[in-house]
Amino acid sequence: MFARLGINSTVPSLMPPWAERWFSFGASLFVAVTLSVNVQAGSQDVTITVQTVVPPACTVSNTTPVVDLGDITRTGSVSVRVGFSCNSRFAFSLSSQNGAVTLNRTTTANPPFLTSLPYSLSYQLETDAKILVDTCHSGNMKEATSICGGVSNANASAFQKNITLGFSWDSGDQFPIAGTYQDVVFLRISPEL
Repeated sequence: MFARLGINSTVPSLMPPWAERWFSFGASLFVAVTLSVNVQAGSQDVTITVQTVVPPACTVSNTTPVVDLGDITRTGSVSVRVGFSCNSRFAFSLSSQNGAVTLNRTTTANPPFLTSLPYSLSYQLETDAKILVDTCHSGNMKEATSICGGVSNANASAFQKNITLGFSWDSGDQFPIAGTYQDVVFLRISPEL
């Protein structure tokens, strides 16, 4: 039997002082030991319960920091694959910094010229239960108002899965002004209980 530290109690604790310190500091592993004595047979039984909490988590791997769209004056498409794992149900969202690929310098363009080209972004997201597929328009993905994304099915985790992002565009009869065009796409994958 152990006396509790810092507690005014006349009841002795069954937990050793080191276990109480672990418990009081919020550790996720807790071991309870129950002692029962059988006086007649002279034996002693010990029951040990061991438990822990595994928090929900997601990790992302295989990222490509820059995706080259190539010649945006012509209709085109390009795709990139991102690896990820989640040990629980998860939510995901895609958002865009500019809502289009945009010329990286300030200038005025009169039709038929343009300094910003919207695009479509399709995703194919694998889970352990099924594949989620949809297409979003870059104009609807502006960072603060993104409506592109979803939630995996209940109890649908994703161990060593991929999300494939497909970018496609069509400048039609307009012409991008010469220069470097860029957008930043944010992919957020977050665990849910």
